[in-house]
Amino acid sequence: MHSTRTLEIPRTGNEAELTLGIIADDASLHQRLVGALDNAGIEFRAHVRAAEELAASGPEVEIAILYLDVAGATELLDAVRRTRDALPTSVALVVVWPERIASDSRRALRAGADGLVSDTDLDRTLGPTLHAVRSGVICVPRPMRARLESESLSIREKQVLNMLVMGFTNAEIAAKLFLAESTVKSHLSSAYTKLGVRSRKDAATMILDPVAGLAPGILTITAA
Repeated sequence: MHSTRTLEIPRTGNEAELTLGIIADDASLHQRLVGALDNAGIEFRAHVRAAEELAASGPEVEIAILYLDVAGATELLDAVRRTRDALPTSVALVVVWPERIASDSRRALRAGADGLVSDTDLDRTLGPTLHAVRSGVICVPRPMRARLESESLSIREKQVLNMLVMGFTNAEIAAKLFLAESTVKSHLSSAYTKLGVRSRKDAATMILDPVAGLAPGILTITAA
């Protein structure tokens, strides 16, 4: 059962109270978060609710912290999207990323995270991350930064992705663009790396995403 706690950062000067909601699917993960918040000097109230009620909890929650026991990045990213969709747009979302799962910072931010924290560095970084996110800053650990530094897609990569979204196979793309099929695979591999995805399905989903998708920049490219 997911649970939440309403928390507060003590006021300093004229700083307004900040309320937080914890979403964790395991008691040990919940305790790790509480310990990290204690170390950061962030006090919490004994106010527990189901995750589904987070949006309706009072006082109003400003930041939600998501920490789940999941098998891999795809499952975690799906949880980030579901959580983001369930929360009001005014609520920021900080996600704790397990070290055992390959980092995917770009996709996590696209899924709706406002800040990421490594689970191996909670005590040192959770407090500063919460303050940064509260100030409107997107916060990502330095080791996860490389996935954000994407290269621009080439015209040929855009053409290949355009046809991928349209449902063409690699062989059909190769025939249309007068390329070897191996060259098409090479362009797709390069494009996947730049987009931070691992498959045709993931690439198409990202491109067609109605909120953060790349369709305007890719689907307007016509094949040579």
